[in-house]
Amino acid sequence: MARVDTREEELSSLVKEWWSTESFGTKFSENVASSAEDRRAEKLLAETTKWRGDRYETGLLWRSDDVSMPDNYTAALNRLESTEKRLLRQPGTAAACKDTFRQYLDKGYARMLCPEELERADKKRWFLPHHAVVNQNKPGKIRVVFDAAASYRGTSLNSQLLTGPDFLQTIPGVLLRFREQQVGVSADIEQMYHQVAAVKDDQPALSFLWRDLDNNRPPDVYQMDRIIFGARCSPASASYALRKTANDKAADTDSDRAATEAVLCNFYMDDFLSSEPNSDSAITSLTAVTALVSRGGFRLTKWLSNSRDVLAAVPESERTPSAADLTVQLPTERVLGLLWDAETDLLRLHVHHRTVPPTKRGILQMAASIYDPLGFASPFTIVARIVMQKLWALKLDWDYTALKKSKNGAVLARSRWQS
Repeated sequence: MARVDTREEELSSLVKEWWSTESFGTKFSENVASSAEDRRAEKLLAETTKWRGDRYETGLLWRSDDVSMPDNYTAALNRLESTEKRLLRQPGTAAACKDTFRQYLDKGYARMLCPEELERADKKRWFLPHHAVVNQNKPGKIRVVFDAAASYRGTSLNSQLLTGPDFLQTIPGVLLRFREQQVGVSADIEQMYHQVAAVKDDQPALSFLWRDLDNNRPPDVYQMDRIIFGARCSPASASYALRKTANDKAADTDSDRAATEAVLCNFYMDDFLSSEPNSDSAITSLTAVTALVSRGGFRLTKWLSNSRDVLAAVPESERTPSAADLTVQLPTERVLGLLWDAETDLLRLHVHHRTVPPTKRGILQMAASIYDPLGFASPFTIVARIVMQKLWALKLDWDYTALKKSKNGAVLARSRWQS
């Protein structure tokens, strides 16, 4: 009898989730009644999300009303020291990380706590470890990620938070609407999470340590004023604030009603994709949508279109950098994981040529590496999926390599657990 490996169980679960995503649109799916957790999260969002004068603030989606976090200062300090050692070996990343934290302070995303504040006990105080993540598609850019999943004494910030309802549109739906009309436009919200404030009572749970890489002194204690990248509830909270902006900040005009519908239907998290019949209507739409979201504290930027007339109506500083010069060929940029060639108005897939072992794990790696939410490559990728189905039915070990061909050419194998 084979021993079940927990990691294999997790991988199998991920494959089933991937398969479900791949089958989008092939069968009717009823709206499932919201869970008790989602109902609690919706109640918290409705009760705590308020306009504070410059932006919306919202509460963290706590699992319980009586939250008490253990003192994890020592654990956070150990993680800081480990992060500092790694950054000091990477001068470029270290400089970018220091600059990011300086911007946090300058823009009001975070503030340093004074000694008097630190002396006051707060049962929600939690120190978030953090690290810098380099985006391979954006050289020189880093994102500071707070590790809300870091555990101490059996708990973590994320373990105390609810995920919240899924307010996101489906990726295929957003992409299909993007391809519906003649003129396409895309943009994204600048630092979306940091445009939504955390309510004052919850900010102690968003504390962190930093000393600008000067490890000859104790670290300073900072506290985030905004929701963070890494917290379980942040996607729901940010999406809720954006939707609330669309519903609460629109004027009673045809233009704003259309902008409200665009915000509610054409965003996937911070990415905005839309299409219009002609350049004039696209300019009208992007102007109205930009103005509407700005009333909620959000800034739409990095605009791109397949129409030079539309781009000419957008200030150069608000276009995607690769579209600054309209006298040359329009660029190819990523939109929801696909490549959009704005010059030809074609969507392209990015395929990595790689060699994988002839195992169930290797074939899955190859099949799942092609991101194709609209099924453009299905006539080709279906072959790998059929192979995966056959291997799955045989209940093979993930790394079993004794593959052979059957009489009809299908790939088959014997499990190592079979005699």
